[in-house]
Amino acid sequence: MWPVLVLHFVLITRFKINVLTCEVDLSHSLEKITDLTTVTLNRRGSKQNNCMTKTEGKSLMMTEIAKAQTDSVVSSVESMLADAVRIQTQCKERSAELAAAAVELHEETQSLREQCEATQLDMARLRRTLDELLDTKHAYEARERQTRKLSKQL
Repeated sequence: MWPVLVLHFVLITRFKINVLTCEVDLSHSLEKITDLTTVTLNRRGSKQNNCMTKTEGKSLMMTEIAKAQTDSVVSSVESMLADAVRIQTQCKERSAELAAAAVELHEETQSLREQCEATQLDMARLRRTLDELLDTKHAYEARERQTRKLSKQL
């Protein structure tokens, strides 16, 4: 999740930079169009002055539309950036929680290992004791058989 968030943040940041660059390029292009229109009007005379006003009006309208669209895009990108920051904060909090849980699980695992080792030692002691008891039982049974045998002989 974290790399995806970083990638989105990078893409959004690049998009914002591209939008700003686009806005600068657009205004630069519109300045060129206005300059060309002015030069053309100066060459054609005052009769074309009304045409220049229409061209400037169209240019101004295009600039306003482009600026409104750019502002809308910038606004949505800023909203996405705010969401990305919020998600990043949530991820950091979740990461801290998971790190704490991992430490807790590690400690619990260590405790269980120690308990398992102690239990295995107890089992080994019990097996030795059981083996000793079985040996004693077999020895007792052997003596009992020997005693019966001797009793029969007498």
